Amino acid sequence: MIDAVLEGSDGLTLRVRVAVSPWERVRGLLGRAPPPGTGLLLPRATSIHTFGMGFPIEVCWLDDELRVVEVRTLRPGRLALPRRGARHVLECPVGTGIRPGERFALQQARGSRSSPGPEREAGGASRVEGARVLGYTQGAAPGAVGPRGRGHAPIV
Repeated sequence: MIDAVLEGSDGLTLRVRVAVSPWERVRGLLGRAPPPGTGLLLPRATSIHTFGMGFPIEVCWLDDELRVVEVRTLRPGRLALPRRGARHVLECPVGTGIRPGERFALQQARGSRSSPGPEREAGGASRVEGARVLGYTQGAAPGAVGPRGRGHAPIV
């Protein structure tokens, strides 16, 4: 897991864990309800389930630019299918207040698991490594990060 911060265009800030390994992705939030102000980000995932969970969660589908496509509350024992335009899924506590259209910026948290390298910025943030977590590569514009080199993803 990689610790990160999602900053929303509406002022909402969430501490998230980014599930990167196959085991982390399969386990998800099983057995542990997320505390308020936190979430689990599943990069390059568009459908999830709540089988084996004892609590409902809020599911937010995000597009390439981390803009919220749709938000649904998912009760235990349910399957949520892909949504048009979604590339990532954010799982968080019910009542978080995320709305469709909100756009997030992702920043890797200080001290999070990552390898040091030339992309590391002062203060521990990592622009390119955070992008790689979501399956992005460095864009053509200086400092820009976008899906497969096209456009700009809001990863700071």
